[in-house]
Amino acid sequence: MFAWIIIIVAIAVFQVLSVSNSFPEIYTYLSTILLFLAALGFLYRAHIMKKAFRGKHRDHKLLGQILRQAGICTPDKILAALNNQSEGDQRRIGEILIEMGSITQEQLEEALKIQREKK
Repeated sequence: MFAWIIIIVAIAVFQVLSVSNSFPEIYTYLSTILLFLAALGFLYRAHIMKKAFRGKHRDHKLLGQILRQAGICTPDKILAALNNQSEGDQRRIGEILIEMGSITQEQLEEALKIQREKK
């Protein structure tokens, strides 16, 4: 990404210099085209990175979603476990839900099995 910024800045400087009368008119057109192409390349790269990021997480089901959809755990209990994590609890959400009495070890193992199959 940093390289794209350098390229765009360099082309913009070249374009400013070409506007002055010291360069032939063709360089003005060439620098405009190069600046446009560099900007397109930058936007395309950002689009591809965004698409790749979404693709990584699209098929991955979260454990809380699996537990909720299976009717094993209520959204309130899942939110309470997530709040524990956000307050510094380093344990995984399944461990927290078991300690809270919201799910059993067997239910957690079944949900994790479903999660692994969906990957």
